[in-house]
Amino acid sequence: MSTKVTLLGTGVGIPQPGRSQSAILVETERPLLLDCGAGTLLRLDEAGIDVENLDTVLLTHLHLDHVSDLLALANARYLRRLPGLEVYGPVGTAAWFETLHSAFPYLEKMEVTAHEVRPMDDFSVQGFDIFAEEARHSVTALAYRGSSKGADEAAPLHDRGYPARELVIAASTEAGATPSVTMAAINSTHRRRVDQSSISGVVATSFSPNTAWRTTWR
Repeated sequence: MSTKVTLLGTGVGIPQPGRSQSAILVETERPLLLDCGAGTLLRLDEAGIDVENLDTVLLTHLHLDHVSDLLALANARYLRRLPGLEVYGPVGTAAWFETLHSAFPYLEKMEVTAHEVRPMDDFSVQGFDIFAEEARHSVTALAYRGSSKGADEAAPLHDRGYPARELVIAASTEAGATPSVTMAAINSTHRRRVDQSSISGVVATSFSPNTAWRTTWR
């Protein structure tokens, strides 16, 4: 079983030509979306992903450029009479979405289940085992490390035994940032350390236009 990662959007709050805001699509048997910034629904359609098949979203944090299409995605499923959206995000996600939802009374029957995730939490979604860790950002933020169940070497995502190959999804970089935001997810606690040489890829959810970015491993 292979894993496909598509960067649907890597833009930030400042408009940039040809770039929609943060969204990453991870696919094995079913798609999993990480962040849902403005333009995500359009990018999903361009990628050939039907909202009928997309029912789970992981949020790194609640900045607008990472969540602004989330309500639109939930609404699209609601209009298609599909089951409610499952959303995983940092502490505060449930209250944030409830406030947002309440601004649109006509959507009162739309169902969304918000699951709040804390650093060091483990959970499973859409065939992936996920481990969450605190990310360095200006607000409460998470980075995720995960493995697709039954994955082979072409599917580089974490399980409890630390596979040989892993993929890290980290929160966005800020102006002047370095890879430390992702390294915090890889090697930030004594309880969950992993040899950096086992990491097959690092995906940052968005890049500030003037970010100085360098990789420090090959």
